[in-house]
Amino acid sequence: MDTSKVAEFKQRVEKEWAGDDTATAWQKYYPQMREQLAQVTAALVAAASPREGSSILDLASGAGEPSLSLARRVAPTGKVTATDLSHGMLAALSANAKAEGVTNIDTKQCDAHGLPFPDASFDLVTSRFGVMFFAEVDRAFVEIRRVLKPGGRIAFLVWGAPAPGTYFGAAAVPYLRRLAVKPDPDGPGPMRFAEPGKLVHVVEAAGFRDVQQKSLTLGAPYPGSPELLLASIMETAAPFRNAVATLSEDDRIAAEREAYENLRPLYDGTFTNVAAPVLIVTGVS
Repeated sequence: MDTSKVAEFKQRVEKEWAGDDTATAWQKYYPQMREQLAQVTAALVAAASPREGSSILDLASGAGEPSLSLARRVAPTGKVTATDLSHGMLAALSANAKAEGVTNIDTKQCDAHGLPFPDASFDLVTSRFGVMFFAEVDRAFVEIRRVLKPGGRIAFLVWGAPAPGTYFGAAAVPYLRRLAVKPDPDGPGPMRFAEPGKLVHVVEAAGFRDVQQKSLTLGAPYPGSPELLLASIMETAAPFRNAVATLSEDDRIAAEREAYENLRPLYDGTFTNVAAPVLIVTGVS
């Protein structure tokens, strides 16, 4: 990939995800996000099959999940190292770990393209909704293989296609389809690996074996109204928020109206019952 393009991608990802405002929003909505994505986290943990005593590296860990769930599974002798570009995210993760009584977890602020760990350090590398935002995917996977022990495993979860009634399909697509400039399908973004097989190809090209893909549509009921759901997306999803800011006032109002038309039939008075289509890719180093 062109070096100027890589630099542009890295700058954009850092601007969108490493800022204190985004970390503050993730901590603000942590209880709701943890509850909404509980089935998603459980599916990744099941695919990862962590064992007691394992050493796990979790990439783009955000404010806590799946790192905390993985740490519980490998306790008492195993450990999770949670990483993120954002110091604020990791501070929130540490606070959440303390509040939940999870002690077998360390944090490290770092970039997946240059992992600050020795060769063959980990039994398992995981990420939930993280690999889509790697600026230089090939380089990141070289690093992931380097820090894995021989025979070590990966388990990565990414968003699937945003069909009607899904988290992105109902709430975000009304805005995104009105954008004058569409997102680069091969650049960092939530839908980067939504096409089945696309991430599999990248993982196999990096030299992993026994690569498998599982496609799931999981419940992701948001504990609140459509208004609260849309507000949480605007605050926590920096790329989406920045894209919406480029719309004209008329387009923004029309998109908001359409999003609420999609979401209100899914609201049962307690939960907004959107679905989460995801792809889980596993492999062996």
